Amino acid sequence: MLTTQPKTSESAAPWPRLPKVYLPRHSLWADLDRSADAAITLVIAPAGAGKTLGVAGWLRQQNADGAPRPQRWVDADDTLDPEQLSSLLDETTDGAPPRIVIDDAHLLPAATHRMLNDRLNDDPDSMRLVMISRWDLPFTRLVPELLGNFSIVRGNVLQLSDTEAETLIVEHARTRSRQVIDGITHQARGWCAAVVLAARSVHASPPAWAGETVFDEGTIGLGDRVASEVFASLSARARHLLLCISAESTVTARTAAHLTQDPTAGETLADLESTGLLVTRAVPLVHDADTEDAYRIHPLLAEVVRRRLVAGGVDVMRARSTVVRAVRIDRTRGEAQGALRRLEAVGAHEEMAVVLAEDGVRTVMHGVGDRLSPFARNLLEHVETTPRTWFALAVEHWLDGEVPEAEHWLDKCLADPTEMSVEELACIGLMRARLGMEPLRSAADTAAAVVRGIHSAGRESAILPQLLIELGITQCWLGELAQAEQSLTAAIGLARTWGMPLVGADASSHLAMTEYMLGREAACGEIAEEATALLARATPSRSHSPRRAYIRTRMELGAAVARTARRPWIELAPIKDAALHPADLCTRFWMRIRGAHATMSGHTVVRARQILDEPLDLPGAFRMPDHLQVSLLINQAELAALATDRRSLDAAEAALVERGMTGEAALVKGLHADLDGNRRLAAELFETAAVQAVWSQPMVRAIALVARAELLHEMGDVDAAFELLQQAAVETEVRQNAIPFLGWTRQGTPVQTMLGRFPALKAQPWIGRIASSMEGMPSLATYFDQGTPRPSETIDESAGPVPGLSARERDVLRELARGSTYADISAALFVSENTVKTHVSSLYAKLGASRRSQALAVARSLSLI
Repeated sequence: MLTTQPKTSESAAPWPRLPKVYLPRHSLWADLDRSADAAITLVIAPAGAGKTLGVAGWLRQQNADGAPRPQRWVDADDTLDPEQLSSLLDETTDGAPPRIVIDDAHLLPAATHRMLNDRLNDDPDSMRLVMISRWDLPFTRLVPELLGNFSIVRGNVLQLSDTEAETLIVEHARTRSRQVIDGITHQARGWCAAVVLAARSVHASPPAWAGETVFDEGTIGLGDRVASEVFASLSARARHLLLCISAESTVTARTAAHLTQDPTAGETLADLESTGLLVTRAVPLVHDADTEDAYRIHPLLAEVVRRRLVAGGVDVMRARSTVVRAVRIDRTRGEAQGALRRLEAVGAHEEMAVVLAEDGVRTVMHGVGDRLSPFARNLLEHVETTPRTWFALAVEHWLDGEVPEAEHWLDKCLADPTEMSVEELACIGLMRARLGMEPLRSAADTAAAVVRGIHSAGRESAILPQLLIELGITQCWLGELAQAEQSLTAAIGLARTWGMPLVGADASSHLAMTEYMLGREAACGEIAEEATALLARATPSRSHSPRRAYIRTRMELGAAVARTARRPWIELAPIKDAALHPADLCTRFWMRIRGAHATMSGHTVVRARQILDEPLDLPGAFRMPDHLQVSLLINQAELAALATDRRSLDAAEAALVERGMTGEAALVKGLHADLDGNRRLAAELFETAAVQAVWSQPMVRAIALVARAELLHEMGDVDAAFELLQQAAVETEVRQNAIPFLGWTRQGTPVQTMLGRFPALKAQPWIGRIASSMEGMPSLATYFDQGTPRPSETIDESAGPVPGLSARERDVLRELARGSTYADISAALFVSENTVKTHVSSLYAKLGASRRSQALAVARSLSLI
């Protein structure tokens, strides 16, 4: 249908009348201006993108700016034959062809397209066409494009910005509700008609319901009419592609070809992308150094596809069978990731049940697919009657720390054990044992025997990596650290071979802490770094995965304890957002120890002791194993020595003797003797500790060697002190553990002083680094002495809060703690002695003290110094 009207007013213009609320489309206009002299300018965008009104606005703007050439507007249909259009093109005014805009140019007959193509190549100066279409038209355009005779403007320039969308929403919805604006903007994603329709829907709704018309993700109310029309107008091949890839957030040409079983699927995607709105390019994906273009489907179109899948029909049945075939091919290749999601999207529920039963464990182990549980809920009838699915669900819940849910499925597995393999039963036994529901020793022995059987038979099992991890964790708690190291190393090897980076990261994070317990702090730090790299390579399937959080916490803990051992004089930073699996007792224990160390580095021995004194929540009849108990007792004893708490030292010594740890008990007794001022006895006890200490963690032998060296040096035996320090240097360098050199005695020569008197020792790189880092620092005992309250220095908490101190009073208090006289304080703070006396009197009153020692005791108890 042709329309030619005089240009005397807006209503009589040769273009569609613009609405009252009209947004200038400056990006489109700029592109049209650049191609104004081309023979054909093709504007491509889907229905509702705003291309018709955008071009009409451009014509009006040109008309307002000057005296443009004659213009015609053509609403095309399949009756506009070559002769009709040729006659219009042949009209000239002042020897120049008119500018003709053809709307809905995709509806033109093929013969008309051929005529235009011939004219474009043979006589381009004879026409000035702007053709508005929903898709590409069959023009031979390479040479015309090079010559500047043909130009394409794609729909991406018509995409509304958030600001533009907000303007339309406010006008059509008659509301400035941020909820409404954000909801429509988010879902419409720049699709003009969708914005307008949604806004009008809100305006038409009752006031109380206005917000409810802004549908959440997964609903269709925004652009149902627009998106459905677009989908229906697509070719059969394009509709089939969209149905088959409906489960993909982003899709590559390779994936699309596989899911559709159509080698030309990539070309179809590119054709859809050419509109600039239906399908858009995403960040390219990299596979084996090959970069692939990735595509995203507009959310409204994706929702229409989802609804078509639910409604069913011949197209849906065809897409379903195609996707099922593609998933089966993937499974034969051992690639089950995403299978359940893809099958659910096309409604292939029976095939989903098969995948859940046969590949569920493998999917969970890889950790890059969607969770099984939501699929299982939708297949409840199949799941309840298929025991093979129960174990996979149990493992998934277990790895995510959902212990009650895991117990439910574990109990169902044990109710019908004939369907379980021996390795699955062994894994179930370990999980239940870690919860205190079965004997740990028996479960570990059974699992170890099963692992040996699998290895000797040369079999493969999807659950084997997790079985090895569970076995390693259990062995760590039992104190079988060498065996745990073997189990976890084997799990890492399988994870590397089978392409399971998340499993590798999990096993490596446990192995890092195992190495720490074995007294290999340097190895702990290196393995923690490897776990970090593996976790980074494991593609996240969910933004907040508890399993990944547990791994991250463990590897950060391993890196932290290794770093603290290497540089113990630095202040410790807390591990942010720490997450612990409910049954990971070893990690829980070491997090407790590390928390105490971090608190102590903040000069708070009292709080550190409280942390260590809190009982660890253990399941059932669990008893703290010896290799962890010795670390706890030694740490408690060291803090008790810093607090001059003899009673606690005696208690720690008795507990160590009761467990047969005579060497470690000698270290504690030596700290007690040093506290009492008995240097010779303390030196003898430290010698006993160095000879008889058994456990590698903590480093009792090296601590005893350095402590004995301090005492012997003070007593005049310099050569013996040098030899002891030399031994400690060799042992600590291998482990990269400088903690023994912090200075644990009160009666001995400070370590820094000794190192300064032994140039040959200080020349060694390891000792030289320690000496330079600790230069000017007091020993540990001296550092904490003035700020740590004695056991007798307690206050009555019922007396109420102590009034706060002013900044100057705190300055005076610190000077008093240093032993400064009034004259010293006066000189340090640049105040008179009378002012100092005034501040001291105020301090005594606030602290309820009558003398300096009493005031300092109260201040230490309140952590004021």
